[in-house]
Amino acid sequence: NIHFGIKKVGKDFNSLGNSYLQSDTRETYISDRIKLLNNRMFLLLSWKAIDNGLINKTSQSDKYDINISYHPKPTLPSFTINYGLYDKSSGDSIFVYDEYDQYGMGIGSPADSTNISIATDTENLNININYKFNLFKKNHNLNLSSYSSDTKDLLLEKLSEIPNYIPPSSMSSNTNLSLRSFINESLNTDFYFSNSSYVYSKKEFSSYQEQDIFSMRLGVNYNNNKLVDKISAWIDYSKGDGTSSYNQYGLKLLINMKLFNNLFMDINLRHYNRKIID
Repeated sequence: NIHFGIKKVGKDFNSLGNSYLQSDTRETYISDRIKLLNNRMFLLLSWKAIDNGLINKTSQSDKYDINISYHPKPTLPSFTINYGLYDKSSGDSIFVYDEYDQYGMGIGSPADSTNISIATDTENLNININYKFNLFKKNHNLNLSSYSSDTKDLLLEKLSEIPNYIPPSSMSSNTNLSLRSFINESLNTDFYFSNSSYVYSKKEFSSYQEQDIFSMRLGVNYNNNKLVDKISAWIDYSKGDGTSSYNQYGLKLLINMKLFNNLFMDINLRHYNRKIID
């Protein structure tokens, strides 16, 4: 199933239906969706080129994506894998000097120049696994997802000597695990675990930031289809290390009530206690 298209929005175009629609841009795309193994596996290949600035180009990006999803028998786990490669360049001409004064101004003639102020190369990998199974005569739903992204600054060596330069490089990762167990028709529990990390810029620059966050949550849900239709309670804990270091404990309570046939009331309570670590 192949799709090819070109989208073009003029500089002076405005839409009352979509105030966030980007103008002065052109997008060219092509994708191919393939069905395999009796429609249990899907393969998607896509490429997209976006030019901002139809007359004077301000930025350009190319996006390549490969997506594989497999859904076998109901008793087996299903998974989805997505790999993306994104290239982006933007900006006006920048001149690089051998020396700079105290105000950051170049001294003498420029030693080199480039017509791109930002040029990055980003790799993304996203994996998701979902598994419904029966254990100890109870039904369970397990979901595991992992995401990683690495953005490289292609102009770091050329522009690193410029005062107050901020490299747009970054690295981030995130892992989530959730497990919901159905004790009976009215009672179920859910457990959630997450760990994420983020690094921006380079250590030798003042813009450098690093953060790692660990989170864990345990909850109980009860349904009885009476005056109190549903009661849910969660306790959670999170810890942050890096640029912002902290410990946080939380409590959340949800009550759904059926007062009359068409009259409902929801009660929500959230309480968090965060301790900042210097």
